Amino acid sequence: VFASPSTGFLRFGYIRVSLVIIAYLFYFCLYDFFCQSSVGKVVNRRLLFWLVILIVPIAAISSGLRYGFAATLVSFFICKRYLFRKSSVFDFVVLFVAVFFHFGVVMVIPLLLLRTFNAYIKNKVLFITIFVTLCFISNTFSFIVTILPLGELGSYIQNYTEGKYSDSSYLSGNLFFWMPIVCNYIVQFLILFLFIRKVPCNKDTSLVYNLFLLWAFTSSFFAIAGRVMFFFALYGLLFLIPYMNVNTLKRFCVVYAGNIVLGLIIGWRIHTITYWPYLFSPVPISFAKDYEDKWVQENIDPITADPYIYVQ
Repeated sequence: VFASPSTGFLRFGYIRVSLVIIAYLFYFCLYDFFCQSSVGKVVNRRLLFWLVILIVPIAAISSGLRYGFAATLVSFFICKRYLFRKSSVFDFVVLFVAVFFHFGVVMVIPLLLLRTFNAYIKNKVLFITIFVTLCFISNTFSFIVTILPLGELGSYIQNYTEGKYSDSSYLSGNLFFWMPIVCNYIVQFLILFLFIRKVPCNKDTSLVYNLFLLWAFTSSFFAIAGRVMFFFALYGLLFLIPYMNVNTLKRFCVVYAGNIVLGLIIGWRIHTITYWPYLFSPVPISFAKDYEDKWVQENIDPITADPYIYVQ
């Protein structure tokens, strides 16, 4: 979590609201670019507007996860420069701030380098073959990280493949956590299917195709694969929109909106209580509660993250 609930005049609630507003300002800027483009003249702008509203990971950002906000900034950088062909020095400031918020987003930087050197697969049949192959050999990802001279970066990645962040056993019995994740996986694979079916392989779309390959190679590791999949909707979906007809876009919006609403209604968010134990709470409650340090100390066991039960 990027910051614990603060004491004094600056409360955690103000911080997360500010980050959500900033994230939406960036994506409303992308919406404006869409409206100025040829796509905006064909696709219903109201539909585009609501899709932009849904894409921003408001639950992740509001619950204090640094990665959600950082991934939003990186996606803005990619879409502005490579989808809408608009660039400025400010873009690199945004990218720097994103890396500062969460170092994990640097895994997308190699995709930008691959695009620069035209390193992408032009044949879709070959792409699918390599994608499936990478899914089968993804278990070797951790081994490759250990033999490469990555230094501190290698240690950082290993925390998500073999270290404490790779452990998901504490979630095994939490149906309300897993059900929205399963539904989200279905929607993300729908994006993957539509992209392969409708979007040609070229220099710019390689940013998404290579993202899919990165996900395939990390698919055995829940913590890393989930972070890669974050970008499927954040910028992959925006690259897909120009190739979707109005009816397909409408149907997809209904499915995507249903997935978001399902997650908000039945999903449970994680709140870090100590370095590792978590507190789970329904999304509406997590939005309404700051979980200040004093409240946590008085109500939550710091070892197990279980709520205290007081007997009067």
